[in-house]
Amino acid sequence: AAAAAAGPRVTMSGVSSTAASPRHAVGSLACPPCPEFDGFIFALHRKTYMCDMYFLAHGKSRPGLFGMPVAVACDSNTTHRELYQSLGRQLSRFVASPDPDAVLDDSDYPFVLKSVRKDGFICAKCPWWRFCTGCTIPCDDELFDNTLTSYIAIDWDSTALHLRYQNAQERALEEHESIKICQESLTESISLEECLEAFTKEEELGEDDHWYAAAAALCPCILLPASAS
Repeated sequence: AAAAAAGPRVTMSGVSSTAASPRHAVGSLACPPCPEFDGFIFALHRKTYMCDMYFLAHGKSRPGLFGMPVAVACDSNTTHRELYQSLGRQLSRFVASPDPDAVLDDSDYPFVLKSVRKDGFICAKCPWWRFCTGCTIPCDDELFDNTLTSYIAIDWDSTALHLRYQNAQERALEEHESIKICQESLTESISLEECLEAFTKEEELGEDDHWYAAAAALCPCILLPASAS
């Protein structure tokens, strides 16, 4: 009687589970939760594509990823509204506005956040047979469950994406001076004399390099400290 009250049992690949809790059941039709990051989550840009050919009604449109993912600070005390505000500050430069210093606020978000898995296409809460592409995260003061997923989708409004989104701003980056130094070091030539000098450079072994002591007798370039000898 107790087993019957728990609901029917679903068997897949020889593993049975109770259908009353499909989200965490092994072998059920649901996907397990995504792993958790510490202190941040990733937000993925998505837009809607219309399909010319489809089999079921839900296949008339499909989400597609674009742009660069955004890292958002998030912990167990972060609310849904704080997620919207944080993304609003980071994404304001992509949205055309009469005021260049304007920041997106609660009344002007041209996107909706949704809870998704790592691939950005599947809902982090619903089982796959619901064909859910992500449950909407409302802009309220409820705490965000960062133990369920570490990824959210930024579903842009189609009209705002077409009229207000500035694709050129994605490439408007301010490079640090160290990038140029690294690029020059990779392309500059190295002389044979510099190679030989680096190869014959003396090295001093530490306390954890005692196993090199035997090689020191064969190679005078290896210096052993007093503690190692």
